[in-house]
Amino acid sequence: MTAWSVPDFGRRDLAGASQHPGPLGFLRKHLAGDYSLPRTYWLHLYFGNKIFETGSSVLLDTVMEDAPARYSSAAAVLVILLWYPFWAFMARGAWVSAGKHAARGGSSGWAAAARVAVVLGLVFQLFSVPESLRNLRDHWSQTGGQQPGPAPSFFLSTDGRTLSLHGGINDGIAAQLEAALARAPVVTTLMLASNGGWTYEGQKLGRLIAARGLNTHVETECSSACTLAYLAGKVRSAREGAHRAFTVSAQATARPPRWRCARPTASWA
Repeated sequence: MTAWSVPDFGRRDLAGASQHPGPLGFLRKHLAGDYSLPRTYWLHLYFGNKIFETGSSVLLDTVMEDAPARYSSAAAVLVILLWYPFWAFMARGAWVSAGKHAARGGSSGWAAAARVAVVLGLVFQLFSVPESLRNLRDHWSQTGGQQPGPAPSFFLSTDGRTLSLHGGINDGIAAQLEAALARAPVVTTLMLASNGGWTYEGQKLGRLIAARGLNTHVETECSSACTLAYLAGKVRSAREGAHRAFTVSAQATARPPRWRCARPTASWA
């Protein structure tokens, strides 16, 4: 085998390599570098990371579909906290296995290439830490119920046909609107006054408004996530000079580096 020949992707562990019995044997054997380099690098490190990414995506997309922001943020905190130890564990096994690759009859060139790849991966992870810490802080605050805007309030006109909504597009606002409409069945117009909030709550407001066939009107301001509700109106209107700023999502990273989640999203103009 030449220095840069294609490696054997079968399992080629050292003859007489230490055995690691028990339920944690795989973990100990991986850390000891006793699996072959192709297996450790490609199956454990590369595909292990892909499996983590896919599993995290499924978890976050499931939890964030309709759940309050505190639940989806709790899932995001879990993913961020697990990612770096997981990557370090997989990378260490690949590094140690590369050191034993030549003794197994493997190419020293492939061993060096694997270690270079691990070092480059480490550099990338280190550069991602500041952003991850910022997003961890944001999601942690949201697990305590922090909302992007003031508590919403509703006001009914004297003729009972116009319902005004003031405040942030916060968790549960769609359910609050539905309850308010149940108490005022002749409402035909929803007047909006909000500077934004959670995108997914704005989408839920929009679905409710469309289902009820409500008109929407803006007197002062309807920005960002609020516009998702405004645009769902059967007839849309606004007072001259009213501020309408359409949604621009400020997405927080809830997944490991390179991944972004669509929810929870605070939308701001």
